[in-house]
Amino acid sequence: MGPQPFGSGKGLGRGGPHALGISFNGAAAFRPRKGRRRPTGKEDHVARKKTARRFAYEPDYAVPPGGTLQETIDALGIDQRELAARAGVSAKHVNQIIKGTAPITHDTAIRLERVTRVPARMWNNLEANYREQLARLAGSTAPIASPARR
Repeated sequence: MGPQPFGSGKGLGRGGPHALGISFNGAAAFRPRKGRRRPTGKEDHVARKKTARRFAYEPDYAVPPGGTLQETIDALGIDQRELAARAGVSAKHVNQIIKGTAPITHDTAIRLERVTRVPARMWNNLEANYREQLARLAGSTAPIASPARR
């Protein structure tokens, strides 16, 4: 077979139906889509307000990051003792993290990252979210006194 003429739709290159502005269903390929227009500032504010109300679910429980840690080490095929040995912490400490009684410190998060290849940032975020949820459930969000005015 010889070379295909330009725009024949066969082979690679600039040819083909899209080069001619024709889509596979016969409509123009470069026609702007009709439909939703971009919302104005007021409409966008109303949409965000509705979304905030719609997803304002607050669970009445807190999940310790140790649950994720247990799932991770299960997936890696290691146990708590092996994780402790590789991370350089005690097995008791790993068990307390999994139960949620000991927090994951920044140092521990870095050690876990080295063993599990899960970023330390994720361990820190899981810990922060867990402690925040515990505080919310305990009702310790007393109003803060306003600073004295001069």
